[in-house]
Amino acid sequence: MIKKFGIGRDQLMEELNKNNIDNRPLFIPLHKQPIYNTNSFLPVAERLSSRGLSLPSSINLRPDDIEQVVKVIENCRQ
Repeated sequence: MIKKFGIGRDQLMEELNKNNIDNRPLFIPLHKQPIYNTNSFLPVAERLSSRGLSLPSSINLRPDDIEQVVKVIENCRQ
């Protein structure tokens, strides 16, 4: 995310949180889940997990909610 976007995922999450925009890491790799913990090294899954971000996506989002999310993200790029 840093190369193309300018800041890392965790920094973006902080900015979204400051603006009361729900967000969370995209996923935890399956091999890191307690029930499946195999101590495997799966670099692609780990890389995606460290970079992915889940943004608000409810069917109940209003256009002004979406615009606020976009505005905060755009401001982070500048």
